[in-house]
Amino acid sequence: VLSYEYVIPKDIKERYYCVQIGFPAINFRPQIPQLFTSVIGNISITHGLKLVDLAFPKAWLKGFKGPKFGLDGIRKLLKIPERPMLNNMVKPCTGHTAKVAADLVYKAAVGGCDVVKDDELISNPEFNTLEDRIVAVMEAVDRADSEKGEKTLYTINISNRLPDMFEYADKVIELGANAIMVNFVSTGFATLRKLAEDPSIKVPILGHMDFSGALMGGEWNGLSSVLVLGKLPRICGADSIVVRPRPGREEFLDERYENILRALRFPFQHIKPTLPLPSGGITAGMVELAVKDAGKDILIGSGGGIHSHPDGP
Repeated sequence: VLSYEYVIPKDIKERYYCVQIGFPAINFRPQIPQLFTSVIGNISITHGLKLVDLAFPKAWLKGFKGPKFGLDGIRKLLKIPERPMLNNMVKPCTGHTAKVAADLVYKAAVGGCDVVKDDELISNPEFNTLEDRIVAVMEAVDRADSEKGEKTLYTINISNRLPDMFEYADKVIELGANAIMVNFVSTGFATLRKLAEDPSIKVPILGHMDFSGALMGGEWNGLSSVLVLGKLPRICGADSIVVRPRPGREEFLDERYENILRALRFPFQHIKPTLPLPSGGITAGMVELAVKDAGKDILIGSGGGIHSHPDGP
């Protein structure tokens, strides 16, 4: 029999525990706000407490529809059955006009990009409104598609206050948008879900992960990256999610990246897989490593790596 003093040596100052707790799902139904409040609400302010993962009962998860398109749906739209796909972010991030945006998107698209996205820093400014930008850019996309003989998705960023975002979505789709983008962490998981479950929004939704560091917090507080960038946006309906790769421009643990990739694509009851978009400092020389790390079911993101190339995008 081990003595108490042996089990807990006197020189140990702190101990860390992984605790699994079951919560009655009937308390908060299939929705995110009360899930957060119930599981890690007031106690989230406690130092040394981190929400590592969540397992959802089948009956509870049935309340979520998940992505309309997801990984396989985007492949079908683009008619790309197997190879990795390529995404470009418009650079400069903001400060440019709709005409400049259209020219940059055209060059990236005709050069071979499958998806071109707005930068997360631009949405509906006075100098480049959503209406002006979508009309100019989609004309450029049509021209590029006819020249290269392939389809391009352009994800226009509708992130803003509520309820404007839903009006923006309707407006840009009416004007020809074939995809939209949402800064889903700053606008909220419930907002992402509402957009994804709206039957009138029949285009893919790309989720950008800006502000996610505020939720993931430090080593011993906040939520895990698997939840913030994996499971939660997936069940809320993001068809594709921006994630940080290795090597990238930000400090990001390899195991975090691997766990996020797994959470976005593993079998998850009726929820379709979400297409990972590794992005952040990727250049042509990193493509081999990106595919080695994540396989072919990815949308490789390169912004400055394309627009700053000496030969142009």
